[in-house]
Amino acid sequence: MLLTAVLALSACYKEAALDREVHDPAFTIEDSSEPGKHAIYELYKNFGIATFYEYNDVDYKWNMNSYSNYNATRIDPAFLEPAMNYLEDVFFGLYDNSFKKSYMPFKIYLASELTSESSDETTDVYATSVRSGMIVGRLREDALPKTPEEYKAAAGELSASLWANYLVQNERLSIPDEFYDVSKDYYGVNSLSSAVDLQDYMTEGFLDYDHTNSLNNGTTYLFLPKAEMDIYQYVQKITTTSSEEMQAFCKKYDKIRIKYNILVNAVKSATGVDLQAIGDKVAAKYPTE
Repeated sequence: MLLTAVLALSACYKEAALDREVHDPAFTIEDSSEPGKHAIYELYKNFGIATFYEYNDVDYKWNMNSYSNYNATRIDPAFLEPAMNYLEDVFFGLYDNSFKKSYMPFKIYLASELTSESSDETTDVYATSVRSGMIVGRLREDALPKTPEEYKAAAGELSASLWANYLVQNERLSIPDEFYDVSKDYYGVNSLSSAVDLQDYMTEGFLDYDHTNSLNNGTTYLFLPKAEMDIYQYVQKITTTSSEEMQAFCKKYDKIRIKYNILVNAVKSATGVDLQAIGDKVAAKYPTE
């Protein structure tokens, strides 16, 4: 496979607008008899998704006016076939062709390990977004899923990164204010500054607290998510949970039910994707009971 970057994908390369209809990639990808490289070619040919296993830091770290604090260790080219099979299972294969052509990232960078410079401790994350694409991590033998629980976790993390980090943050998808209004008084609030018992965060419409900023030491010192993480957690939950389980869960918490309905309806209206249908697909494919 040949990847020819006409403009070297450098920091001075002006990114095209985030519009799949007018996007004109500045590189070509040629076919190969090697299964992993052939899968990369098919993604590009059919959906305009350019997948990179060889790239420089400047290709993903720098944008016109921003810098990524993530570090990507390049995938071993010999691991391309299992990596692409895995991504088809837990990511690409969950979405229809129309969505992939219109909303999937222009570029996907493959990494054996993906870590953040800003984290106090090194965390091997599943994915993150850059201006025109995503970086997918954990693409190595010891990190790929082995159990149904691990497959579901990977599917949820990748879909959450796609919707919350890539589409919403790049303003390719707008979430109605009504979703945020339900819990807006508590975004980023911690238990030292709030009279609310944040151990009971679900009553305020949150699915979880912010594990990154919270001290997980058995105390009540917890941070609630900010808006982006709120979307992330909802997509992560919905796309790995069956309709039956999700409805039963929503009956327990009115605010979660309200936010769930707003998000699912908004995404379906804007993109044609039913997040809950993806959850049904993933739950059926990877049963955990």
